[in-house]
Amino acid sequence: MDLFQNPIFSLFVIVALGYMLGSIKIKGVSLDVSAVIFIALLFGHFGVLIPKSIQEFGMILFIFTIGIQAGPGFLDSFKSKGRDLALLTVLLIASAGLVGFVSSYFLGIDAPMVTGLVAGALTSTPGLAAAIEATSELSSIGYGIAYPFGVIGVILFVKLLPKIMRTDMTALDKKIEAEQVNQFPSIATRVLKVENAAVIEQNLKDLKIRTMTGATISRIMHNNDARPPKPTSRLHQGDLIKAVGTTDSLDRLEMLIGPAVDTDLPLKDGYEIEQVLLTNTKLVNETLGSLNLFANYSATSTRVRRAGIEIASSADLKLKFGDKVMIVAPKDEMSQIARLFGNDSKAVSATNFFPIAAGIVLGVLFGKINIALGPNLNFS
Repeated sequence: MDLFQNPIFSLFVIVALGYMLGSIKIKGVSLDVSAVIFIALLFGHFGVLIPKSIQEFGMILFIFTIGIQAGPGFLDSFKSKGRDLALLTVLLIASAGLVGFVSSYFLGIDAPMVTGLVAGALTSTPGLAAAIEATSELSSIGYGIAYPFGVIGVILFVKLLPKIMRTDMTALDKKIEAEQVNQFPSIATRVLKVENAAVIEQNLKDLKIRTMTGATISRIMHNNDARPPKPTSRLHQGDLIKAVGTTDSLDRLEMLIGPAVDTDLPLKDGYEIEQVLLTNTKLVNETLGSLNLFANYSATSTRVRRAGIEIASSADLKLKFGDKVMIVAPKDEMSQIARLFGNDSKAVSATNFFPIAAGIVLGVLFGKINIALGPNLNFS
């Protein structure tokens, strides 16, 4: 068809069909986005060609988006498991390279083809780009041959390994779920009655409740008047406080303050609870405690919702772009707090193309740097 002589049309037909194929699940297993390359192989077999410039542009976007996705957690992961992951990477590449060398030597396969086979077996698209630049287009053929086996092999390995190792996946799922709960424990609320003589007539600033227990007091009822706490708020015999935190932190707070009671503390007029959205980039990676909400606005942060997970507020919690922070504050202060956080829902969905363009430009320029490692070995 003449339409398929148009590379843009062919490209998006391949992408669309690839996504459709990748959405099909058989016994809970799907090819996902990897299906796109299978459709591309089929189209290439029937003579559909995509210009090299479009191929390179797609490669740039692919690598850039991987970096954007992995970047936020890269340093933390590297600090905690960097040595083990680096060792595993070296072993994986070395073993693949050794198999490729042996195959080339004993089977007489050309080096470009072997390089493509290794990149395809590892499903490393950046490896393919480097292979093509260092050898020839023949590498892409080897990549196309090995890639399907690399993808399907991983799927089969993941499905069959538990059976080979006789691993109880149900028990393992429960263990992982328990670890996640420990990492991000669920948030609860509790109302306590002030009865412990050690805290009576003490102000919240001196008690340092959040530091000692991990819980946050969201309001105090004194003489039937429920208000958000202030640093100077004093606890009196019989006062009721409402606190937010994990079960463990609330248990510690109960030991400090007094017994739990089955009631609620509705706020009086003049105060409100609002969820503000962090879109002020100046606050990203700043700690919640550094904002001094308690002292500056008589406000309290009770919890933070991030990527669908509720996290207990703490002074050392680092804020991330898009965090939803639950705030209890006087009505006349809430607008200032909202401006402080940004609270612009459009900013979350809007795309700033400048850092994308700048990142790609800098990456391309950095890639042009050629480092000589020997008389016949260059790295770029």
